[in-house]
Amino acid sequence: MYYTDADLSPYTSYSYQLITSNIRANTSSATVSLRTLSAVPEQEELQLTLVGRAKPTSASFNWTDPLNTTGPVDSYTLSSIHDLTGEERIHYTGLQTEATAEELQPFTRYNFSLQACTDGGCAHSESLIVLTAQIPPQQQPAPTITTLAPSRLKVDWEPPV
Repeated sequence: MYYTDADLSPYTSYSYQLITSNIRANTSSATVSLRTLSAVPEQEELQLTLVGRAKPTSASFNWTDPLNTTGPVDSYTLSSIHDLTGEERIHYTGLQTEATAEELQPFTRYNFSLQACTDGGCAHSESLIVLTAQIPPQQQPAPTITTLAPSRLKVDWEPPV
């Protein structure tokens, strides 16, 4: 004999007890409890937030711990994709709810996202577009000057490094 209990909530404890009856009386089994498996976290619960403004080479983020309705989070991963090159980079993996992405390029657009994983799988937040701050121009090469005539000069230059 069996019964399939469906539409249960993930990572929730349930208790079962059998009661057997006949004309004479009834008897009860011991109570058996178990917890359902973890599920993938809910994407809408993953809210990645930029803390303050992005600096030229770093940006700080925080996020809220999702409700424990799908199971405990095993790890968070903060990653970015460079908007021009498509290079993906992982900046943080762990259980904290805040992290700083370092070694970014000045005045560059990145798509940041957060991944949260339980035993049941992983979910990604929506992308958060961040533009890092500008820095002053650096290493400006000297101009090249060519004499064209007694009263004319040609000046050429390269942009700063």
